[in-house]
Amino acid sequence: MTTEHHKDQLIDQRALASLKKNDYNGFFIVLEGIDGSGKTTSSRSLSSMLEARGYNVFLTREPTSDSTAGQKLRDTFSSDVRLTPEEELDLFMEDRKEHLASVIEPKLKEGYIVICDRYFYSNAAYQGARGLDWSKIVSQNLAFSIVPDTIFFFNLPVNIALQRITKRHTHKATTSFEGANYLMDVDRIYHLMLYSLVNPPISSILADQSTHSRSEHMVSQLLSKLQLKPNLLRNKK
Repeated sequence: MTTEHHKDQLIDQRALASLKKNDYNGFFIVLEGIDGSGKTTSSRSLSSMLEARGYNVFLTREPTSDSTAGQKLRDTFSSDVRLTPEEELDLFMEDRKEHLASVIEPKLKEGYIVICDRYFYSNAAYQGARGLDWSKIVSQNLAFSIVPDTIFFFNLPVNIALQRITKRHTHKATTSFEGANYLMDVDRIYHLMLYSLVNPPISSILADQSTHSRSEHMVSQLLSKLQLKPNLLRNKK
């Protein structure tokens, strides 16, 4: 399927008006992008660079492997039998609520910089590409989720992402017509969704650069924002 029918969808303005902003001491960063865009590697590099500058950083991801729902999702990703989009969305929402309550919010309260590899924007893009209304997914999540202080979107052409995925997972038919079209649909929804948001503004990362260059670019954009959080935890030297 294509995303043509998504173009007229809008995020519920009532949900946008009731954004749950991060008022804690910490700083919340989310990394988004299609599979193969280098988010996970860059999240580790970014964490190391910020720690080298004296910040306390907590690195996490979604779906988690700590909740029953998150582990079930991870198990199905490596299975030949995939859940329905609705079942996946329900599990993601359950996992995220637990993740927020037990990990993200406590760490932000303590004053950590929390870096999350994927968040509900991934849900909207990936389950949206399977036929669900991406704008409703965003609105549902805005009802209970903390909005990040910064989103870094890893922008990479789908054909390059597919080459990377195939190199990592030669057993997966990621270069098939169906797989390529699905990832293209995910990418279209990502662009449509993220660039329509004003809170928080999106920082686009050229994902074909080296990991070090990507991380340096992110750090340079973050430093002035981090200064606005005077109660961030700092390492004692």
